[in-house]
Amino acid sequence: MHATAERLDFQDTEPVPAHEALDRAMRGQVIRVRGLLKHAGWLERLRVETLDAIRSLAGDAVSDAVAAEGFEFVHRHLTVDQIVELREQVGRIAEHLAPQALPDLVGQVLGHRRPFHFETLPNVRFHIPHGAWGEGASRGEFQGAAGGKLTPHPPHQDSYFRCPMNGINLWCAVGSVAMGNGLSLYPSAYGRPLAYGPNGRLAVREHLGPALNFTLTPGDAVVFHGEHVHASEVNWTDRTRYVVSFRITERLPAFPRRSGYRYRRTRRAFGIIPHRVLWWIAESAPLLRVGGKDHPDYLTTRRSPERPSAPEPRVLRSSDVAPDRIVPAGPTACVTRLASGRVVAFGRYCPHEGADLARGYLRDGRVMCPWHNLPIDPETGQSPCASIKCLATFDCREASGRIEVGARHRGR
Repeated sequence: MHATAERLDFQDTEPVPAHEALDRAMRGQVIRVRGLLKHAGWLERLRVETLDAIRSLAGDAVSDAVAAEGFEFVHRHLTVDQIVELREQVGRIAEHLAPQALPDLVGQVLGHRRPFHFETLPNVRFHIPHGAWGEGASRGEFQGAAGGKLTPHPPHQDSYFRCPMNGINLWCAVGSVAMGNGLSLYPSAYGRPLAYGPNGRLAVREHLGPALNFTLTPGDAVVFHGEHVHASEVNWTDRTRYVVSFRITERLPAFPRRSGYRYRRTRRAFGIIPHRVLWWIAESAPLLRVGGKDHPDYLTTRRSPERPSAPEPRVLRSSDVAPDRIVPAGPTACVTRLASGRVVAFGRYCPHEGADLARGYLRDGRVMCPWHNLPIDPETGQSPCASIKCLATFDCREASGRIEVGARHRGR
């Protein structure tokens, strides 16, 4: 049985055969497979077992309410602590189902008939609305342990976290995924070396370009190479995003260095191969191959540490600020030109987690955060997420071919 698939791009989508999804992903394309979980028969099973887990946590009435309203509104019925426990329970369910489900998903639906390897622990992701965390230490408490699972993950390549360099992600929607609570991919950053800072985030100087975002209905999946830079959107919607993602490799997992991830081979010709053995094989092989081709240079280039950049001027030339461009103006401000031609200045660092907005981009007149894709109005500093404070704005004056950013904040 084959699902329908399409290649995602900024301008349009292109229908592609579903059985080409994995090969296309390894060539850097992003593929949306419609109804992947439905066609394989696993969406309903995940739905039922998740509702059973909710019933064990909060009782029949809550489980019935979530069943009626959808997983998108689970945060209305469970506390944050209960959602944390729910994610743990569903993680164990997904771990149990993966050896049965993945041969169906990859073999029956995507048409990959050869044995492959898969990570034994799927990633279960319940991203509740940002405001649903409430005040206090809850979000910070779970940030480190559950980044990307309960809280937004910053832009990254999977291999930085010691996942295989030839990994393919099957990012499967159990509930619906909307603009504003989904996943961002940065196609213009694919295939080039990137620098990381000491905290595991991409270096501040890295410019990733615009994010590719998409919507999913329950059962849909997005298939992409793990070396695509990708990140969570901060959830500014009123809906929880429920996704289960699987990582697979068509050949032996090519770990960049010693890794704690365990992979298993389908068809059980060798049973479970310990991750240390897989790492030893990969390290000992004279030539690692990804998708049938030698490793691209960017996978073997040493990632350089972050270096400080030169300070930007506070006074700019008018010619430097073209429409649809964000220009830094000193250490605390940025400048952009609106569609009307007027120039505005705003704070340089995102009020969510401090991303440098000089490395962001503009979409529909909004400044888009380069880490979690939060849209911010450059005139008012407001975003659609009421639980995130407004971005500072500055006085800005343009005259005689010069733009000067004032020190006084205006607005909230």
